[in-house]
Amino acid sequence: MRRLLVLKLGLCVAFTAPVTLPAQTARDSVLSVVNTMLGAVTAKDTTTLRAIFRPEYQQFAVTNDADSAIVRRTLLEQYLINRANINGKGVGRIWEPTVLVRGRIAVVWAPYDFHVNGVLSNCGVDSFTLVRGNTGWQVAGITFTSDRTGCPAPPQSLGPVTP
Repeated sequence: MRRLLVLKLGLCVAFTAPVTLPAQTARDSVLSVVNTMLGAVTAKDTTTLRAIFRPEYQQFAVTNDADSAIVRRTLLEQYLINRANINGKGVGRIWEPTVLVRGRIAVVWAPYDFHVNGVLSNCGVDSFTLVRGNTGWQVAGITFTSDRTGCPAPPQSLGPVTP
């Protein structure tokens, strides 16, 4: 009888004890910053973008032109001006991200598409470089290919982009 009482008491404690959920992984934290950035681009929220980007942020857009590549470099202030002044609603989406994290650096590599007012503008691959400082992960730079043709269809789970 005593054993049964101890067993019942043990089960009650086991089923009423708080459940500890696993801490957010570095991968989750990195993807959260990238997704917040994409949302801020859509919202033209330069305040959030400025907070997410490191002050030395730079972007490289790589476009194929016949036998060579055209590389455009954009620094933080110009990027913020470009985002604020985009004509219409710009929506960037990524899928199937590959995330690599080592200590305080991370890289996210993912196919993307970018739409303006619901119309496909360009597509390719995004490569985000992030650095974790004292305030968390920040985007140090983005390098991406920019193709206007031959864009693969994104996963159906993303759904259509509405203007």
